Amino acid sequence: MGLDDLASSLSVLGGQSSVFGDATKGNKIMHLARVVDNNDRSNMGRIQATIIDFNEVNGEEQPGKDKNDNVPKYAFPLIYQFVNVIPRVGELVYIFMENPKDQTSRRFYVGPIRSVNKSQKPFESTASANNLFNVNTYGKTPATNEPINQKSSPINDYVRIDGKENSNITFKSREVLITAGELKSNSFDLNTESPCYIQLKDNPAVTTTKLPKAANSPDAIKEITIQRPAFSQTNIVGTNINLISSSSSSAQNRALNDDGKLADESNVENATNPELELYGDLAKKLHPLVLGDELVKVLKLIISFCVNHKHTPQQPAYASKTEQELIDLNALLDEEGINISTILSKSVRTN
Repeated sequence: MGLDDLASSLSVLGGQSSVFGDATKGNKIMHLARVVDNNDRSNMGRIQATIIDFNEVNGEEQPGKDKNDNVPKYAFPLIYQFVNVIPRVGELVYIFMENPKDQTSRRFYVGPIRSVNKSQKPFESTASANNLFNVNTYGKTPATNEPINQKSSPINDYVRIDGKENSNITFKSREVLITAGELKSNSFDLNTESPCYIQLKDNPAVTTTKLPKAANSPDAIKEITIQRPAFSQTNIVGTNINLISSSSSSAQNRALNDDGKLADESNVENATNPELELYGDLAKKLHPLVLGDELVKVLKLIISFCVNHKHTPQQPAYASKTEQELIDLNALLDEEGINISTILSKSVRTN
């Protein structure tokens, strides 16, 4: 017996011969099937799928267990509906038969079958999914421990739900990460140009424990010192962030004209924030957030001038403390308001 024969025998024992071989033989309860309809009017997640097979010589698709009638059968989702993914027409799924000897017995499905190479694609073709089961290629691609991108955490350390088109929810230790567009288009490289995610993270307190001198005493109490108290953190990352309240008292959105521009032509953002056109009408209707530390600088300058300035009748006020103070204040209060607009955020907006 050669190595190829041995590999083939092991594949049969491991149940991997269902792809290249006659799937109508034996009492198998799991089969590959192609989805032909996913529109379930009962909203139960059912699909219609036909069991298929692949020629053991050339790997081409051929009729499978359903070849006698070739009528698509209904299949119910095997897992709970609220976590079930409805496969698209043309994708492959696993079909489980309650009674493999009865073609009319109830069927259940798990799927769609998707490869890591298609993680960013909305659809996995039958041929592509089938190639995952090609036992002739097993072990011929050198394995590597290197990650496919710059992620540092191994995937088996957390729970992850992947969407069909480059979106996911990751559950880590005391952390939840909701991400859209994690990877660049058609690439496994991380998207560092326009990352978009919400991170919920709980940071436990950092403590040190000191044993008392009489540590062997049954009444000894450990001395715990808090080096850093516990805190939680929410990080929202995106090119443009809109914080919107549904309260009617907060719905003070800015008006737009028929051209989609700010109706208030004197608004300083018309001149200082061209990115608003990129962000769309929703962002344009909202107000920019104020950068707190920059606002404090302006307020301190105004207060200092109000307290220390002097003026004589019919003469402009002048700074008694320093002439530079008046210069700085005049520079901020330009007629168009462009200079003082530096205290406004260009990307974070609210109502």
